[in-house]
Amino acid sequence: MIIGTAVYLEKLKEDLEFYKKNYNVLELQDFIMPDNLEKNRECLIGQYKKLLADYSGILTIHGPYIDLYSTSFDPMIKRVSIIRYRQALMIASELNAKAIVIHSDYDNNKIYDGYDDYLYEENIKLWQDLMKEFESQKIMAVMENVLNKNPYVIKKIVEKINSPYLKACLDIGHANVHGEIDLLEWVKIYGDDLAYVHLHDNHGEKDQHLPIGEGKINFPDFFKEIKKIESDVSIISEIFGGIEEQKRNLKNIKKLI
Repeated sequence: MIIGTAVYLEKLKEDLEFYKKNYNVLELQDFIMPDNLEKNRECLIGQYKKLLADYSGILTIHGPYIDLYSTSFDPMIKRVSIIRYRQALMIASELNAKAIVIHSDYDNNKIYDGYDDYLYEENIKLWQDLMKEFESQKIMAVMENVLNKNPYVIKKIVEKINSPYLKACLDIGHANVHGEIDLLEWVKIYGDDLAYVHLHDNHGEKDQHLPIGEGKINFPDFFKEIKKIESDVSIISEIFGGIEEQKRNLKNIKKLI
């Protein structure tokens, strides 16, 4: 496994050397925001290139998701979502990033028969088109569970597309709040299709993004299970707070790995 953390520019500047020294992956999250895909893009890219010029680890980015819905019934909304994904891909290429985190569109309020099938089919159309662009740039898309009740739809999409550049991202905190099956089952079901993890804790009711060990998630058993996966999985801390929370979280991770 490869240990990393999510950051945005201002957070990175708080203690640049700490982040560069302690993490083998930095997930840059500024590009979630629409303005940072357009008018602020070149400024952000320039600053990151300067700050991380001597960083020997891996860069990834969190893709945009605000108000996007790539499997919408409305073709205009779909088009905007795809434009945003392509903008993120261009930015990742400029930064030599190796992966982009893409949120699943799953809506757990939609409980009508056939919804999972619809979501699967629309994702297959989407990724059969987009995957060629990701493959040509050698950048992986990792699909993150947000409101998903289980891993089955994401697993099925990844298996059908069958590309080394589309894999699963397990957000542990989201699975603990919204999931209907045990966290360890998510890991087992994804198996070698799991390339990326968002690591944070909560008490099972709200998406709190706490340092690990400060909520109710069973991290010792999680790490035992993740070690069974043969491929390298990027384990990315995605916690709220500043540098002290980061240090506390990292200390707890080191006790478990």
